[in-house]
Amino acid sequence: VAWDFLADAVYELLNADVPESRIGSFIGNPALWKKMAKLKSGITNDNSPLAPSPEIARIPKIWTTAIPAATGVIADWGDVVMGIRQGITVKLLDQSFMGSNLDLALLCYSRLDFGVTRPVSICTVEGITS
Repeated sequence: VAWDFLADAVYELLNADVPESRIGSFIGNPALWKKMAKLKSGITNDNSPLAPSPEIARIPKIWTTAIPAATGVIADWGDVVMGIRQGITVKLLDQSFMGSNLDLALLCYSRLDFGVTRPVSICTVEGITS
């Protein structure tokens, strides 16, 4: 049960004809990392951590709070494209409201769009439990 969610997601990508060599990082919430790191082998009186299979262990994992706790995404990230509608703009904010200790602030922004060239190249896993 432990890493089954990730094995199932990789299977879905392989079943959609995504080459294994193009399957990229898994992105998940740090709460999921904590849950997976605490899993034990399940053998009586054995508290050693449960190691993922070699196929699952080789998949890079990225942890971010920008994704819900029981959700993860894995994909052929080469099929995700970014278009820049407006280049990066950087402005120096030096207004007096910044205080008297000579602090400076930068305002940086850009307009970007993202698209997916092949939707079956992305697999979202929801409701991950152990």
